[in-house]
Amino acid sequence: MDTILPSASNYKINIQINDLTLDDCSYVMSRDVIQPFFENSVSNDQDVTGLLVFLKNSNGTIMGQRVVYILEQNGQDDNDSYSNDIIIPVKTFDYLPSFPIPENLPPAMYTMVSHVMSGKNILQRIEKPFYYLNSMDFSYNGIDVYLPGIAVSSQLIPRGTVIMLEANVDHINSIDPYIIWYEGRNKISEGYFSGGAGQLFWKTPEKSGFFYLHAEVFPVRTNNRLAGYRKDISLLVSTIAIDVHLVSDNIQQLMHWYTFESSLNDSKTLLSAESALRPAGLYAPKWMGFNKTYGLLTGNKNPVSLPRITIPDNRNVNVYQAVFRFFPVNDGEIFYVIFEPSGARLQLLKKDHLIILTLSSGLNAVSQIYNLQGGSLAENASSDRADNADQNTSFLIAGVNITIQPESITADINILSNYFHGELNEEPVVIETKTDDAFLFYLGSQDGLNAGKNETEPESAVIWDEFALYHMPPINLFSVRTALAAGEEP
Repeated sequence: MDTILPSASNYKINIQINDLTLDDCSYVMSRDVIQPFFENSVSNDQDVTGLLVFLKNSNGTIMGQRVVYILEQNGQDDNDSYSNDIIIPVKTFDYLPSFPIPENLPPAMYTMVSHVMSGKNILQRIEKPFYYLNSMDFSYNGIDVYLPGIAVSSQLIPRGTVIMLEANVDHINSIDPYIIWYEGRNKISEGYFSGGAGQLFWKTPEKSGFFYLHAEVFPVRTNNRLAGYRKDISLLVSTIAIDVHLVSDNIQQLMHWYTFESSLNDSKTLLSAESALRPAGLYAPKWMGFNKTYGLLTGNKNPVSLPRITIPDNRNVNVYQAVFRFFPVNDGEIFYVIFEPSGARLQLLKKDHLIILTLSSGLNAVSQIYNLQGGSLAENASSDRADNADQNTSFLIAGVNITIQPESITADINILSNYFHGELNEEPVVIETKTDDAFLFYLGSQDGLNAGKNETEPESAVIWDEFALYHMPPINLFSVRTALAAGEEP
């Protein structure tokens, strides 16, 4: 019975947090400016004499002091009614000073209560729930778009392409954001950031045009329906866009071809589960965006293995060639190959500014070393420069030839990219070994096969953009690509 009939049918009170309202985003930080306001002016409403605002927790207890915005001309009588409250005199209700959040208010769910007052009577009561983050760092900076393969333009997306959208969220470890993705009004994905929900793989429609998606991010998921931080994105799907790959599946000698478009499937035989890559480490596959494209991330914890390759006739010469595009994000193992039953190994790794290809069998090991900085190896080996010098942001395109003979294994590597400026060593590495029947190809680190954690290497080493394996490829295949990369006639 403490409410009288207002002269206005409804007083619309809202709370502005910086440039948004609690209806737009229901999460508040200690650094935010909190400002109550009337959505419709009450300057000409003589019934309204004050606005009482306060916080209460989930148990209904008032937190801190109540704040009263009261017209200056109302006199001392109204002020006496709020002797235990913070009184802020105002000349007009069209602009109200900020509301002070109580000091040391713990992170939790709260309700901001607003009473529209007429003297001692309440004209209207409005409650707005929100979650207080205090000083916990959190920011949602937008949605990043990554295309598979070499992206000609991130503005034009080919039809039927799987792109990766990533919510660009910065937060402290104690926060695990909850993310909901929408296409138009339809919810298409949701989950916690720690579970990979920050990334969305979206297959573009077969028709051209603009398509609108958005992601709503919640720093803390609550049972109440609060408004999260929302960011929108518009995507143009076009027939003009070109899908660029290193190889195509119409070459007879091609055994496996992986484009890493959100899956580990073999692009040559999409429906064959036996041809798919297999996780071979402690953790599930991880995807990472880079330079407007995305790819599979491998390293110390998450290597993947190709299907076991059986050598059809180990009494003759067998030539295999791997052609791939990758980017080293840290020092570490790029890939390795295990030959059976001899136990011989082929390893490709990056260390400092060097790419090292090593063949080993027993106590014998031979290596080729390529310098990514340019100049001779002797000059750079004696340099004391501390910088890593990996400033180029291009993917490396490389090819490794493996020749398996009855009594030996031969390997060499060629690198095609502006990333590489050194001289190529034309002499392949060779080791003597027993006749092998098969080999296993792993992308990532062999330490990932161990049950324990390797503390000496970073978890992430390489982003894979494309990988193809040929059996007895055309002898001029890589020389043609070398000529094309140099702008020459093949």
